[in-house]
Amino acid sequence: MVPVSRHILLLGVLFFLLSVGMNFYLYFLLTDKNQVVRVVDGDSFDLKDGRRILLLGIDAPEKGRCMFEVGRERLEEIVLDKTVRLENTVIDDYGRILANVFVGTTLANKVMLMEGFARFLYVKSPYYVN
Repeated sequence: MVPVSRHILLLGVLFFLLSVGMNFYLYFLLTDKNQVVRVVDGDSFDLKDGRRILLLGIDAPEKGRCMFEVGRERLEEIVLDKTVRLENTVIDDYGRILANVFVGTTLANKVMLMEGFARFLYVKSPYYVN
């Protein structure tokens, strides 16, 4: 067995610790970005970094429509002041960010749909072939 210099071993341990530290730093930096600071309506909210997110695949009543207020309040209960995980993120033709939104293991899109605060939104796309 080839003896390993103490300097090389020390350098390897230092590199490992630096790598672990950077991973934790980036993890907390990214999760802090995804903190919800404002709920706009029953299918959209604003993140701490300024992005507006729409729940993918659902449509909730807009302001002035029946069930708007209760839908917004329910989404507030689910996501407001919480860190969310965005999955299947897409940008639509209008530049809006749509995503499946998770708070822990809870899919906010599904909750809003199943509890009747939103309806399923099917969008026909030229990219899908029958």
